[in-house]
Amino acid sequence: MKVVSLIDSFKHSFPSQQGCEIVKRAISGHDVSAFCVADGGEGTTQILTELYQGDMREVLIVDPCGRPLRSPLGYVKEKNVAILESAEGAGIQKVRRDELNPYTLSSYGVGLHLKEALNLGVDTIILGLGGSATLDCGYGMLMALGLRFIDTNGNYMTHFDVRLGDVKTIEWDQLDPRLNTIHMILASDVTNPLLKEKGSVYVFGKQKGLDPQHFESYDLDMAHFAKMISDHAGVDGAHTPGAGAAGGIGFALASICDCEFVSGVDLILNDPMIQQALDGADVVLTGEGCIDAQSLDGKLISGVIRECQKRSVGCVLVCGHYDLDTSLDGVKDVIVISDPDLSLDEALDQGPENLELAISKYFNTMKKV
Repeated sequence: MKVVSLIDSFKHSFPSQQGCEIVKRAISGHDVSAFCVADGGEGTTQILTELYQGDMREVLIVDPCGRPLRSPLGYVKEKNVAILESAEGAGIQKVRRDELNPYTLSSYGVGLHLKEALNLGVDTIILGLGGSATLDCGYGMLMALGLRFIDTNGNYMTHFDVRLGDVKTIEWDQLDPRLNTIHMILASDVTNPLLKEKGSVYVFGKQKGLDPQHFESYDLDMAHFAKMISDHAGVDGAHTPGAGAAGGIGFALASICDCEFVSGVDLILNDPMIQQALDGADVVLTGEGCIDAQSLDGKLISGVIRECQKRSVGCVLVCGHYDLDTSLDGVKDVIVISDPDLSLDEALDQGPENLELAISKYFNTMKKV
């Protein structure tokens, strides 16, 4: 049986690269093609850089709390392209769960990362938008790129004190002029607008540490901040699909430079090697840590299911937690690897072992049918 594996990272448990090795080991009796994949979140830099045959380098930025962080930066000299991801400087995997707090976590590190990319002299930057812990509408990132914010008391605001509703004045004169010379490709894993019920706060706020009681007030603060950015840019991009990606980083960048929103899933899945493997597949295995309604809105799983439907190939989902109460067209089976009685910490710790056991059992059963 020809099996194609396209498993994303299981956040806080294991990366896509480890998932590939586990799958190949667990079902070694089959013809397995395992690809490292991402949809704009964690791992996008390495995966895209390898696909484009570029070089990986390491740069020093900061994490969402402001701690020093060595992060990967892809460089494809032949294409004059730099590749990075918000899952580094704004990454949810870079902070402890007890540190999640939208009022103190900043995208400042993403701005530092972008400056390192600009230092390469590239004319195109691919930025993966996904896996973020921040909800600051690009506030910190914009400060790293040169903007200065002044609050209602006339004081300059700081990188890690996120008070979007208190911004009264924005000084634009020191914004990095190199942003005018590049094309930014924003590889997003979601299509959400910036504001209101389908926006950053209401859809992603809880997982980023925001109390639901504060959703309305925080969304209003974000709307205030976004209007100030839009008024200067002359374009209101808050309703653009993807503007709400990475806590509003997508909106902020689209307001200050030439940006193009693309599907992070499509950037990966359109690779000729993956397309060729899918054409000859009997079964396609895909998944992530938690499969829920968000998984179907521009993320990897939705793209893989679509590719399987085009080819009438059976798609098998694998996850640690499944939170959908309806069946999905094109999905053959769902493998949940974690015992529901396990605590979250136990499930995360046992993720690699449970993935191997569950997949091995599933495909061994298929052999006997």
